[in-house]
Amino acid sequence: MVKIHTDTGEHLVRVLVDPGSQATFIREEVANKLKLNRTPMQTVIAGMGLTEAGTSHFTVEFTIHPRFSSNFKLKIKAMVFKDITRSLPLEAIDPSGWNHTKNLIWADPLFYEPGPIDILLGADY
Repeated sequence: MVKIHTDTGEHLVRVLVDPGSQATFIREEVANKLKLNRTPMQTVIAGMGLTEAGTSHFTVEFTIHPRFSSNFKLKIKAMVFKDITRSLPLEAIDPSGWNHTKNLIWADPLFYEPGPIDILLGADY
Protein backbone atom coordinates (compact mmCIF):
# COMPACT_ATOMS: atom_id res chain seq x y z
CA MET A 1 0.00 0.00 0.00
CA VAL A 2 1.16 3.48 -0.82
CA LYS A 3 -0.30 6.94 -0.33
CA ILE A 4 -1.27 9.24 -3.16
CA HIS A 5 -2.03 12.88 -2.40
CA THR A 6 -4.50 14.59 -4.76
CA ASP A 7 -6.89 17.54 -4.70
CA THR A 8 -9.48 15.14 -3.26
CA GLY A 9 -7.25 14.20 -0.29
CA GLU A 10 -4.91 11.40 0.72
CA HIS A 11 -5.66 7.95 -0.65
CA LEU A 12 -4.24 4.51 0.16
CA VAL A 13 -3.89 2.23 -2.86
CA ARG A 14 -2.67 -1.33 -3.22
CA VAL A 15 0.40 -1.77 -5.44
CA LEU A 16 1.93 -4.86 -7.00
CA VAL A 17 5.58 -4.52 -8.06
CA ASP A 18 6.11 -6.54 -11.25
CA PRO A 19 9.61 -6.30 -12.73
CA GLY A 20 8.42 -8.53 -15.59
CA SER A 21 5.99 -5.88 -16.79
CA GLN A 22 7.38 -3.37 -19.27
CA ALA A 23 4.89 -0.68 -18.21
CA THR A 24 3.03 0.68 -15.19
CA PHE A 25 -0.77 0.56 -14.96
CA ILE A 26 -3.51 2.01 -12.77
CA ARG A 27 -7.06 0.68 -12.57
CA GLU A 28 -9.55 2.97 -14.30
CA GLU A 29 -11.80 2.99 -11.23
CA VAL A 30 -8.93 4.30 -9.08
CA ALA A 31 -7.89 6.96 -11.62
CA ASN A 32 -11.52 8.14 -11.67
CA LYS A 33 -11.82 8.15 -7.86
CA LEU A 34 -8.61 10.19 -7.53
CA LYS A 35 -9.77 12.55 -10.31
CA LEU A 36 -6.39 12.29 -12.03
CA ASN A 37 -5.89 14.37 -15.18
CA ARG A 38 -5.78 12.14 -18.25
CA THR A 39 -3.56 12.52 -21.28
CA PRO A 40 -4.91 10.82 -24.44
CA MET A 41 -2.74 7.97 -25.70
CA GLN A 42 -3.64 4.68 -27.31
CA THR A 43 -1.59 1.56 -26.67
CA VAL A 44 -2.52 -2.08 -27.22
CA ILE A 45 -1.54 -4.16 -24.19
CA ALA A 46 -0.12 -7.63 -24.86
CA GLY A 47 0.03 -10.30 -22.17
CA MET A 48 1.34 -13.84 -21.88
CA GLY A 49 1.93 -15.47 -25.25
CA LEU A 50 1.48 -12.05 -26.86
CA THR A 51 -2.29 -12.30 -26.40
CA GLU A 52 -4.02 -8.95 -26.62
CA ALA A 53 -5.30 -7.94 -23.18
CA GLY A 54 -6.96 -4.71 -24.33
CA THR A 55 -6.17 -1.10 -25.10
CA SER A 56 -5.20 1.76 -22.84
CA HIS A 57 -6.54 5.10 -24.07
CA PHE A 58 -5.02 7.40 -21.44
CA THR A 59 -2.05 7.97 -19.16
CA VAL A 60 -2.09 9.73 -15.80
CA GLU A 61 0.64 11.13 -13.57
CA PHE A 62 0.76 11.06 -9.78
CA THR A 63 3.26 10.78 -6.94
CA ILE A 64 3.36 7.88 -4.51
CA HIS A 65 4.60 7.96 -0.90
CA PRO A 66 5.05 5.14 1.63
CA ARG A 67 2.06 4.68 3.93
CA PHE A 68 4.38 5.15 6.92
CA SER A 69 6.48 8.20 7.77
CA SER A 70 9.16 8.79 5.15
CA ASN A 71 10.50 11.52 2.88
CA PHE A 72 10.63 9.11 -0.07
CA LYS A 73 8.38 9.89 -3.05
CA LEU A 74 8.23 8.66 -6.62
CA LYS A 75 6.55 10.40 -9.54
CA ILE A 76 4.68 7.86 -11.66
CA LYS A 77 3.27 7.92 -15.19
CA ALA A 78 0.83 5.06 -15.64
CA MET A 79 -1.45 3.74 -18.35
CA VAL A 80 -5.11 3.60 -17.37
CA PHE A 81 -6.57 0.10 -17.77
CA LYS A 82 -9.97 -1.29 -16.82
CA ASP A 83 -8.64 -4.19 -14.72
CA ILE A 84 -5.07 -5.16 -13.92
CA THR A 85 -5.51 -8.62 -12.44
CA ARG A 86 -7.83 -10.67 -10.27
CA SER A 87 -7.92 -9.96 -6.56
CA LEU A 88 -4.72 -11.15 -4.93
CA PRO A 89 -4.00 -13.38 -3.21
CA LEU A 90 -6.58 -15.67 -4.80
CA GLU A 91 -7.46 -17.09 -1.37
CA ALA A 92 -7.00 -15.77 2.16
CA ILE A 93 -3.69 -16.76 3.77
CA ASP A 94 -3.24 -17.44 7.48
CA PRO A 95 0.04 -15.74 8.52
CA SER A 96 -0.46 -16.46 12.26
CA GLY A 97 2.23 -19.15 12.20
CA TRP A 98 4.84 -16.91 10.57
CA ASN A 99 6.70 -16.08 13.79
CA HIS A 100 9.72 -14.72 11.91
CA THR A 101 7.53 -11.91 10.47
CA LYS A 102 5.68 -10.79 13.61
CA ASN A 103 7.77 -7.62 14.11
CA LEU A 104 7.83 -6.51 10.46
CA ILE A 105 6.08 -3.39 9.26
CA TRP A 106 4.29 -4.50 6.12
CA ALA A 107 3.74 -2.10 3.23
CA ASP A 108 0.33 -3.80 2.95
CA PRO A 109 -0.84 -4.78 6.44
CA LEU A 110 -3.65 -6.88 4.92
CA PHE A 111 -1.48 -8.69 2.34
CA TYR A 112 -3.05 -11.99 3.39
CA GLU A 113 -6.61 -10.94 2.39
CA PRO A 114 -7.75 -11.06 -1.24
CA GLY A 115 -8.20 -7.57 -2.67
CA PRO A 116 -7.93 -5.58 -5.87
CA ILE A 117 -4.56 -4.45 -7.19
CA ASP A 118 -4.91 -0.72 -7.88
CA ILE A 119 -1.50 -0.10 -9.45
CA LEU A 120 0.93 -2.45 -11.17
CA LEU A 121 4.38 -0.90 -10.91
CA GLY A 122 6.40 -2.21 -13.84
CA ALA A 123 10.08 -2.34 -14.76
CA ASP A 124 9.86 1.22 -16.08
CA TYR A 125 10.30 2.26 -12.41
